[in-house]
Amino acid sequence: MKSCFSLIFFLLIVEVLPAQVNSIVFFKDKEGSNYSLENPSNFLSQKSLERRVKQGIEINDSDLPVSKIYLNVLKENGSEVVYTSKWLNGALIRVEDQIVLDSIMKLGFVSGKWEGSSYVSINDFSSSSIKNKNEEISLKTSIDYGNSFNQLSMLGIDLMHELGFTGEGLTIGVIDAGFRNLDSNPFFEDIEILDTYDFVEGESNVYNDHDHGLKVLSVISSYKEGSIVGGAFDVDLLLYKTEDVSKESKLEEFFWLVAAERADSVGVDIINSSLGYARSFTDSTENYNYEQLDGEQALITKAANMASSKGILVVTSAGNEGANSWQKITAPSDGDNVLSVGAVTSRRTRANFSSIGPTFDGRIKPDVSALGEGVVAAGSNNQLSLVNGTSVAAPIMTSFAAGIWQAFPNLTNLELIELIKSSGNRFDSPNNQIGYGVPSFFKAYSFLTSTDEEGYILSKKEVTVFPNPIKKKEFTVTFMEGFRGKVIVKIYSIDGKQILLKKKQIANGNSFKINLPGLLEGLYLCNIQFNNKRLITKLVIQN
Repeated sequence: MKSCFSLIFFLLIVEVLPAQVNSIVFFKDKEGSNYSLENPSNFLSQKSLERRVKQGIEINDSDLPVSKIYLNVLKENGSEVVYTSKWLNGALIRVEDQIVLDSIMKLGFVSGKWEGSSYVSINDFSSSSIKNKNEEISLKTSIDYGNSFNQLSMLGIDLMHELGFTGEGLTIGVIDAGFRNLDSNPFFEDIEILDTYDFVEGESNVYNDHDHGLKVLSVISSYKEGSIVGGAFDVDLLLYKTEDVSKESKLEEFFWLVAAERADSVGVDIINSSLGYARSFTDSTENYNYEQLDGEQALITKAANMASSKGILVVTSAGNEGANSWQKITAPSDGDNVLSVGAVTSRRTRANFSSIGPTFDGRIKPDVSALGEGVVAAGSNNQLSLVNGTSVAAPIMTSFAAGIWQAFPNLTNLELIELIKSSGNRFDSPNNQIGYGVPSFFKAYSFLTSTDEEGYILSKKEVTVFPNPIKKKEFTVTFMEGFRGKVIVKIYSIDGKQILLKKKQIANGNSFKINLPGLLEGLYLCNIQFNNKRLITKLVIQN
């Protein structure tokens, strides 16, 4: 496990004393920031710059660090600067009393302060230890997923892996409540960690607190064949703790904001956030009202939307409020450009705890759903357990998104969201229970690899499949003259299940027939492997 990070951040936090006052103040401009848009490499990593170039996103004033001059004046006037936010052009400060804060609010460069209300909660999940390997796992795959097969195969992530898309080259930031004992956990021996930070304690160690983040992370990047395999086990990781489990504080929203900014600067591609803000705040007067979940008011939603504007895909759990009086989604799931994930059962129906939409302004939420009951996750005790919650549905979707983005790196983050939604099993009839439904890698991959009117995909020069559509439950595979060697043909159903495997030795470009007895009319995926090449085509079976 490796850890490296070269950017410099001016971040400091100390324990809050009861008599002190914390406040988020905003600045009118960024005069005196000592940075320039003409030299972005001074405050953004190369990977962060490349993300913007790839998606056609211009660097603007929101990318500039805040003014050092203003920060110095704050310090001179009795403030301790805890964190700064370049996106919102402000700072979290700590002062001795309200009198000092009132005097700071009169400074000419201070434009206002944050007076919102918030509640952050870990989307708690229940756990039970795993007993026996699931008997439903009967398909032969190149990876032994153990008990984690069902949570991945529901979206076709096993097929995604088989085609070589495991998240390699992408960076995922997990913003959560701690990753206890991750550094000694046997399920994470080969993960690549680029950066860690605990924004609550102000230290780099994220391995000594809560294990909620560890369980979330295991769904993405664990790898121990026969036990648990994460959906995107080849990604690079940023691990940030922003949740203080000892109390619920509005500071946690700001911690999330600065964590997202740091992830942006490092060069993150996807942020997974299994945290939700809504009700049950320690001080009930600070609870959110439903009217505030309009995609614009919550501080964390503003932060998530800003992250999206930088080309980052933000994946967030919808919340576990479905069975209580609140019922609704939690912020930042109300964000217009975030991917909100609900939880479904093994039958693809909404888990009763999964929060429902719509947003106050009427938008469908959650956007999509993944398995959220009986999800296999690793714990800080080096054991596996079955857990429930949208907290674990979100990282399944994050893994799915990472594989698709690896396959189609020219997509923007917003195009990726639309692709994922369009591949859902309820795309034609979305609702506020499970959104556009459970996405399918088969559908998403097929949508973007179609190259002609018939919808056939990839090269026809070296291998042809005829006829297509198929009417007699058989088709012929023909190879270009000179081809010889072992051919493997696999047929998948629309939900990514392997239903046929054929192996054939060919010589000098000969042809062979494949029978498809018993298959129903519909769309299938044919994966033809020859030497080091892999060709894909859609098969249409007609009566």
